[in-house]
Amino acid sequence: MSVPDGPSRTQDEWIALRCQAGDNTGFEDLVALMERPLLYYAAKLTGNAQTAYDVLQDVWVKVFSGIRGLKNPASLRPWLYRITHGLAVDRIRQHVSRGRAEEAHVDGLQEAGDISFTRDDAAAIHEALNDLEPMFWSRCSKKSNR
Repeated sequence: MSVPDGPSRTQDEWIALRCQAGDNTGFEDLVALMERPLLYYAAKLTGNAQTAYDVLQDVWVKVFSGIRGLKNPASLRPWLYRITHGLAVDRIRQHVSRGRAEEAHVDGLQEAGDISFTRDDAAAIHEALNDLEPMFWSRCSKKSNR
Protein backbone atom coordinates (compact mmCIF):
# COMPACT_ATOMS: atom_id res chain seq x y z
CA MET A 1 0.00 0.00 0.00
CA SER A 2 2.37 2.67 -1.17
CA VAL A 3 1.35 6.28 -1.50
CA PRO A 4 1.76 7.42 -5.08
CA ASP A 5 3.77 10.48 -5.86
CA GLY A 6 4.08 12.70 -8.89
CA PRO A 7 1.71 12.01 -11.79
CA SER A 8 -0.15 9.16 -10.02
CA ARG A 9 -0.95 11.33 -7.02
CA THR A 10 -2.10 14.12 -9.32
CA GLN A 11 -4.30 11.65 -11.21
CA ASP A 12 -5.79 10.37 -7.93
CA GLU A 13 -6.50 13.91 -6.80
CA TRP A 14 -8.11 14.80 -10.13
CA ILE A 15 -10.36 11.72 -10.00
CA ALA A 16 -11.32 12.48 -6.39
CA LEU A 17 -12.22 16.06 -7.28
CA ARG A 18 -14.34 14.87 -10.20
CA CYS A 19 -16.14 12.41 -7.93
CA GLN A 20 -16.72 15.09 -5.31
CA ALA A 21 -18.21 17.33 -8.01
CA GLY A 22 -20.70 14.58 -8.86
CA ASP A 23 -19.09 13.58 -12.18
CA ASN A 24 -20.24 9.98 -12.82
CA THR A 25 -17.38 9.34 -15.23
CA GLY A 26 -15.01 10.29 -12.43
CA PHE A 27 -16.42 7.49 -10.30
CA GLU A 28 -16.17 5.08 -13.26
CA ASP A 29 -12.52 6.08 -13.68
CA LEU A 30 -11.93 5.56 -9.97
CA VAL A 31 -13.38 2.05 -10.10
CA ALA A 32 -11.38 1.23 -13.23
CA LEU A 33 -8.17 2.45 -11.59
CA MET A 34 -8.57 0.93 -8.12
CA GLU A 35 -10.80 -2.13 -8.44
CA ARG A 36 -8.02 -4.68 -9.00
CA PRO A 37 -5.60 -3.39 -6.34
CA LEU A 38 -8.37 -3.12 -3.73
CA LEU A 39 -9.72 -6.57 -4.61
CA TYR A 40 -6.22 -8.02 -4.27
CA TYR A 41 -5.80 -6.29 -0.89
CA ALA A 42 -9.20 -7.51 0.36
CA ALA A 43 -8.44 -11.06 -0.80
CA LYS A 44 -5.10 -11.05 1.03
CA LEU A 45 -6.77 -9.78 4.21
CA THR A 46 -9.76 -12.14 4.17
CA GLY A 47 -8.14 -15.18 2.56
CA ASN A 48 -11.28 -15.78 0.52
CA ALA A 49 -12.07 -14.56 -3.00
CA GLN A 50 -15.85 -14.42 -2.53
CA THR A 51 -15.53 -12.51 0.72
CA ALA A 52 -13.11 -10.14 -1.00
CA TYR A 53 -15.72 -9.42 -3.70
CA ASP A 54 -18.30 -8.75 -0.99
CA VAL A 55 -15.91 -6.42 0.81
CA LEU A 56 -15.14 -4.59 -2.43
CA GLN A 57 -18.83 -4.09 -3.12
CA ASP A 58 -19.23 -2.57 0.34
CA VAL A 59 -16.16 -0.40 -0.29
CA TRP A 60 -17.68 1.13 -3.42
CA VAL A 61 -20.96 1.83 -1.65
CA LYS A 62 -19.11 3.53 1.19
CA VAL A 63 -16.84 5.47 -1.18
CA PHE A 64 -19.73 6.62 -3.35
CA SER A 65 -21.65 7.93 -0.35
CA GLY A 66 -18.65 9.37 1.47
CA ILE A 67 -16.27 10.79 -1.11
CA ARG A 68 -17.66 14.29 -0.78
CA GLY A 69 -16.44 14.25 2.82
CA LEU A 70 -12.85 13.47 1.81
CA LYS A 71 -11.01 16.56 3.01
CA ASN A 72 -7.77 16.00 1.11
CA PRO A 73 -8.40 14.66 -2.42
CA ALA A 74 -4.68 13.93 -2.76
CA SER A 75 -5.03 11.27 -0.06
CA LEU A 76 -7.60 9.32 -2.07
CA ARG A 77 -5.60 6.10 -2.31
CA PRO A 78 -4.75 5.77 1.42
CA TRP A 79 -8.39 6.59 2.19
CA LEU A 80 -9.57 3.76 -0.11
CA TYR A 81 -7.18 1.30 1.51
CA ARG A 82 -8.31 2.32 5.02
CA ILE A 83 -11.94 1.74 4.06
CA THR A 84 -11.07 -1.63 2.52
CA HIS A 85 -9.07 -2.64 5.57
CA GLY A 86 -11.85 -1.68 7.97
CA LEU A 87 -14.54 -3.51 6.03
CA ALA A 88 -12.37 -6.61 5.60
CA VAL A 89 -11.67 -6.73 9.33
CA ASP A 90 -15.41 -6.35 10.02
CA ARG A 91 -16.12 -9.32 7.72
CA ILE A 92 -13.49 -11.43 9.45
CA ARG A 93 -15.00 -10.58 12.85
CA GLN A 94 -18.49 -11.46 11.60
CA HIS A 95 -17.22 -14.77 10.27
CA VAL A 96 -15.48 -15.64 13.54
CA SER A 97 -18.47 -14.68 15.70
CA ARG A 98 -20.87 -16.56 13.38
CA GLY A 99 -18.63 -19.63 13.68
CA ARG A 100 -18.64 -19.36 17.48
CA ALA A 101 -22.44 -19.01 17.53
CA GLU A 102 -22.85 -22.04 15.29
CA GLU A 103 -20.52 -24.09 17.50
CA ALA A 104 -22.49 -23.08 20.60
CA HIS A 105 -25.74 -24.03 18.87
CA VAL A 106 -24.38 -27.43 17.86
CA ASP A 107 -23.04 -27.99 21.38
CA GLY A 108 -26.47 -27.07 22.78
CA LEU A 109 -28.18 -29.51 20.43
CA GLN A 110 -25.79 -32.27 21.46
CA GLU A 111 -26.47 -31.58 25.14
CA ALA A 112 -30.21 -31.55 24.49
CA GLY A 113 -29.87 -34.83 22.63
CA ASP A 114 -28.48 -36.42 25.77
CA ILE A 115 -31.78 -35.88 27.60
CA SER A 116 -34.05 -38.88 27.40
CA PHE A 117 -37.65 -38.33 26.40
CA THR A 118 -40.05 -41.23 26.79
CA ARG A 119 -43.59 -41.92 25.59
CA ASP A 120 -44.78 -41.34 29.15
CA ASP A 121 -43.20 -37.86 29.05
CA ALA A 122 -45.01 -37.07 25.80
CA ALA A 123 -48.31 -38.30 27.23
CA ALA A 124 -47.84 -36.15 30.34
CA ILE A 125 -47.16 -33.07 28.21
CA HIS A 126 -50.27 -33.67 26.09
CA GLU A 127 -52.37 -34.17 29.22
CA ALA A 128 -51.05 -30.93 30.71
CA LEU A 129 -51.80 -29.05 27.49
CA ASN A 130 -55.34 -30.41 27.47
CA ASP A 131 -55.78 -29.20 31.05
CA LEU A 132 -54.53 -25.72 30.13
CA GLU A 133 -56.59 -25.29 26.98
CA PRO A 134 -59.91 -24.32 28.61
CA MET A 135 -58.19 -21.69 30.76
CA PHE A 136 -56.51 -20.24 27.69
CA TRP A 137 -59.78 -19.95 25.78
CA SER A 138 -61.59 -18.43 28.74
CA ARG A 139 -58.91 -15.76 29.06
CA CYS A 140 -59.17 -14.98 25.37
CA SER A 141 -62.93 -14.62 25.50
CA LYS A 142 -62.71 -12.32 28.55
CA LYS A 143 -60.25 -10.06 26.71
CA SER A 144 -62.45 -9.90 23.62
CA ASN A 145 -65.54 -8.99 25.72
CA ARG A 146 -63.83 -5.95 27.21
